[in-house]
Amino acid sequence: MDVSDLASVRAVASELKGKPIDLLLNNARVGGPRGQTIGNIDYEVSARVLDVNTLGPIRVAEAFVDNVAQSERKLIVTITSGMGSIGDNTSGGAFAYRSSKAAVNMVMRSLAIDLAPRGITCVVINPGWVRTDMGGPHATLTTAQSVKRLRRLIDTLGPAQSGRFSSITTVANTPGRSRLIVGAIKSDTLIKHQSFGGETLTSDNVFGTVTRTLDFTRASRGCL
Repeated sequence: MDVSDLASVRAVASELKGKPIDLLLNNARVGGPRGQTIGNIDYEVSARVLDVNTLGPIRVAEAFVDNVAQSERKLIVTITSGMGSIGDNTSGGAFAYRSSKAAVNMVMRSLAIDLAPRGITCVVINPGWVRTDMGGPHATLTTAQSVKRLRRLIDTLGPAQSGRFSSITTVANTPGRSRLIVGAIKSDTLIKHQSFGGETLTSDNVFGTVTRTLDFTRASRGCL
C-alpha cells in the first residue's frame, strides 16, 4: 500500500471492509534529502516528505477508521520522531522532515479529539534513537530493542492516553533501562516535579513532556 496514493489506500481498505482492526499503525515515512539549507532547498522533494509523513497517516486513518471503530481495542498509533519537537530543536536543518513530524503530531492530536466519540484512541510514539540508515551506527537502540519497547508500550495504551505523545529513550550509563516520556502534545512544559505512583516525574524539553524512568527488562505482558 502506497500511503501517498489515495487510490492505493482505498483499494486496500475496500479489501478489508467490515473487518475489525484493533491496531492501525502508521509507520511509513521518508527522510528527505540531507544537508539542505536556505538557498539550497528542493521544494519538490520536500513536498514529497510532507505528503508521505503527514498526509499519509491522514489518508490511512480516514480509510480504515470504520475498521478500527469495529474492533475491541480501537487504537491508532503513528510513529513520530524527536526531530518533530520545536523545543528540542537545537541543531536546525532537516526542514521538511522536522516539519512533517511536527505536523503529524498535530494531526493525531486533532484525530484524538474528533474520534473520541467513537471510542478511538490516537497516540504518537517516538521509537527512540535507533540504529537504522537514518539513525546511524552510534544510535542508542537496536531495531529489536526499539520494537520490543514499542510493543510493550502499545499494550498499555487506551482512552486515557489518547492525544498524547510518548517517547522511548535509553537512560545514560544504565544498561537495560529506558525513559518513557509521556505528555500532551504541546510545546510548553507540563510540570516541574510531582510524585506519581511512588516515582518522581521531572519536566523534559521534548514537547514539554514528563519523564519517568522505568525498567524495560521486566517481561510480563503490558508492563513497562
